[in-house]
Amino acid sequence: MTDIAAFADADDLFALQFQRSDLPGLISKKLTVPAGSLALVYAEGDEIKVLAAGEECTDMTKGMLVKQGIELDVELESGRSSDGLPVTVKLQLALATRDKALDLGQLEQSFLRDGKATREEVRTLFLPYLQDALRFFVGERAAQDLVEKDQRSALDGHLGKQLEKPCFETGLQLTEVRHPRFRSESYDERRAADEEASAEAQRLQREEELAEMRKQLDRKALLADLELKDEANRTRKEQRLARYEELRSKMGDDDRKALIMMLDDDAKRAELIRELIEQDMTPEQRSQLKVSEMESAIEERLKEMQAKLANLTGSVALSRENDSVTRRVLCVVGKRVLAFDPKTNLHPEVPKEVYDTDEGGLGYLRSVRVETIDGEDYVLCGAQRGIYKVHGSQRVEFPFPHEPSGKGGANAVCYFDGHIYATHSEVGLVEWPAAGGPGRVLCGDALDGAGSVRGAQVVKGMLYFSAGNEVLSLDLATGNETPLRYRGSDDSITSFTVYRDEVVAGNRSGKLYRWKLSDPNSPESFGVMKKNPIFMLRNTEIAGQPYFVIGSKDFTVTACEPKKDLYRDYQAREEVRWVDAAGDFVFGVSRSGYKVFCWDPLRQSEPKLTIRVSDKVQDLFVLRES
Repeated sequence: MTDIAAFADADDLFALQFQRSDLPGLISKKLTVPAGSLALVYAEGDEIKVLAAGEECTDMTKGMLVKQGIELDVELESGRSSDGLPVTVKLQLALATRDKALDLGQLEQSFLRDGKATREEVRTLFLPYLQDALRFFVGERAAQDLVEKDQRSALDGHLGKQLEKPCFETGLQLTEVRHPRFRSESYDERRAADEEASAEAQRLQREEELAEMRKQLDRKALLADLELKDEANRTRKEQRLARYEELRSKMGDDDRKALIMMLDDDAKRAELIRELIEQDMTPEQRSQLKVSEMESAIEERLKEMQAKLANLTGSVALSRENDSVTRRVLCVVGKRVLAFDPKTNLHPEVPKEVYDTDEGGLGYLRSVRVETIDGEDYVLCGAQRGIYKVHGSQRVEFPFPHEPSGKGGANAVCYFDGHIYATHSEVGLVEWPAAGGPGRVLCGDALDGAGSVRGAQVVKGMLYFSAGNEVLSLDLATGNETPLRYRGSDDSITSFTVYRDEVVAGNRSGKLYRWKLSDPNSPESFGVMKKNPIFMLRNTEIAGQPYFVIGSKDFTVTACEPKKDLYRDYQAREEVRWVDAAGDFVFGVSRSGYKVFCWDPLRQSEPKLTIRVSDKVQDLFVLRES
């Protein structure tokens, strides 16, 4: 039972969902909004009310309590200053909760998946946006200005603008940036070194002045010192001459050998001795020596290659001519789709094509796929209020049968036999005629209360999508709207793929399952467990071997096929969420959404290329070619 009375005093608790049964009283249930809080309540008849602190309500069915404000203490590395020094920042963000029903509904959708939201969860959501905003702020200023000058005014305006998006998505607003404090150990070390160098220069100058005074005052001592040096040099020369004569007598009066033994450089001495030895060898002996040197060089080269191969995990992989290659990698950014070609030698980070929907009426984009329609490639984009079909400069809009109330969008789009299909967690599964016309909702009864509806993939006339804990399939060729259900997942399916004769799916618990297409009731555990939800699952072939590529907010992208005991982990310095791959590149989008990492499939240690984008990437799709 939810403890509403303790909500106001729980410093670590920011928001809390409750049911009518959680309210005090046996028969007459009444909610009194605690001090410093707001309430969003749902009454019978779908009426939604916003209550301020101290207000009461007796006719609700459920609701949410949220603090009117929250303070987030942040201390993090914020990148490098304009003069290249690493900088850390410590500050406090003061956020206020907007009191509109729409904003409170957005806050509930963003945070309250488990019935409550803590201060740390709010901090975790804002941290990537704050880190990127601070990185840009720090990168435009010198370390001395950041550390020694008051930056509060400039930082207030910068963060107010840069945090507009997460504030809008969570129903919060930034009210104040408190006590910002920038620190740089490198700058402190450099300043201390400059001060030390200045002090040392002054000390040396004083010593030089004193030395000059001593020379002027004690000329006799100076002359005596010079005579001692001359005597030392004469003694040293006599000692070296005696050494030479001793070595010469031991070497049979051979001047060359005696001079070689006088050298102090061991490497040079060994090289000259070797030349002397070769001079005394016959031509056959010298030829045999060259062969031996060549064999040693080949052996060293083989050892070097073996060491490099040892860095690869799993079996040694070699690229094959029939591997697919990346034609384009498409990234959803705001209201645009950017198409990159990472194998371009010159400026691979510059988009080859840009598909702009800014003038369209369907809102921000959420997903992208490329489908062949009547022999031409079309870009299908899932948006907030429908989908776009884009070909060159032509753009056709397909709105949903009814407009969703949330801010999400179509999370997958596909095409088959003159029809376009899309999934949306609120609307469900929708079908449109590709030539144009209104859409209709499919499988409405079958999906009623199923939770999140995701994914859309057509394989051999079968449309696959997920709803709640199941993957479903429809036979589009026959028009049968009773789906076949692949059951057995212990949590909500978050991503899936159909490859050859199997359905492979990952869920919110980080588990993966595989089903034979012909046996939907017998899931097999995948043998790979992630600590975070599976955010994206794709399949590809690398060096002729099939792999499933997994993205799960981890510092690695895992490519695996447990049946063949094949595992490859591609390393990143940031958490990776969206993924895709072809035979020539493995791709991953950073958790912040502003970087697309591109790995060579045969080199796992670090990305070969990083593509940076100006806004958060919402989806990733690789268009392949042979």
